Amino acid sequence: MNSKDILILCSNDKYLDHCKFIFSMFDDKCNWDIDKCLIVDESVKTEDLSTFINKGIIIKRVPKQTKPYLIKFYLFDEYFKNWENILYLDVDIYIFNDIKEYFKTNCTDVNKIYACEDVATPYTHFCFRWDIKMKNKIIKNIEEKYNIDLTKKFFNSGILYFNTKNIKSDTVNKLFEIQQDLMLENNHNDNGTDQPIINLLFKDNSEFLEKTKFTLGTKFNRNNDRSLNEKNTLIHHFFGYFAPWKTIIQDNYVDYPFNEEYIKYLTIFNS
Repeated sequence: MNSKDILILCSNDKYLDHCKFIFSMFDDKCNWDIDKCLIVDESVKTEDLSTFINKGIIIKRVPKQTKPYLIKFYLFDEYFKNWENILYLDVDIYIFNDIKEYFKTNCTDVNKIYACEDVATPYTHFCFRWDIKMKNKIIKNIEEKYNIDLTKKFFNSGILYFNTKNIKSDTVNKLFEIQQDLMLENNHNDNGTDQPIINLLFKDNSEFLEKTKFTLGTKFNRNNDRSLNEKNTLIHHFFGYFAPWKTIIQDNYVDYPFNEEYIKYLTIFNS
């Protein structure tokens, strides 16, 4: 351990290259002396981690998970109390500018989870497939049990920054308990997501990052002019399908040529 801060990524055996891209881009874009960790489940072979280990990245192994998003719950493992602050990044993001100053200046409350405001409400994550009568019943049950208004915005879990004082001995277990309790309801995109689960646990101590600095959505700018946004943007979160490694251009969206940069940073990491 060389730093009080740690950057954490999560992966199963399918997302290792994307993690390489993020670690490499972070080193290029950010002047931040920070430790780095990759949380992987047992689906990842030891030989596939050698490049990460050779670069001094800590490997934290966890049990194999039925869904990749469940690995993220281990961000709140007591092991990480060896550090003061955790920065977590999803792999479908692009870093435009150095992010250290923003977090160190604006995210200083040790009791807060800092994250982007999501574009949707919890309603779209719970009850995704149910008819309206069933939806209303599920919404009422969740709101009463967890004391939350599911019609209000909550945070997106793709970028998280928090002090490890938020980690308790039972935090990971609580996340899995909520996930088990709401397994049928948490069916966003038919396979669930960590986002509503983490929100339910930390709903009372979260704070949104500045929208102009941390942007998110399937498209970045319709006229394909990155210069209009990248000067002030720190991170853009693409939401999976329009991730930097994609090369598809669809009629209604502009998919930037981030693929070239994805390949560049991946090559740098592997060299």
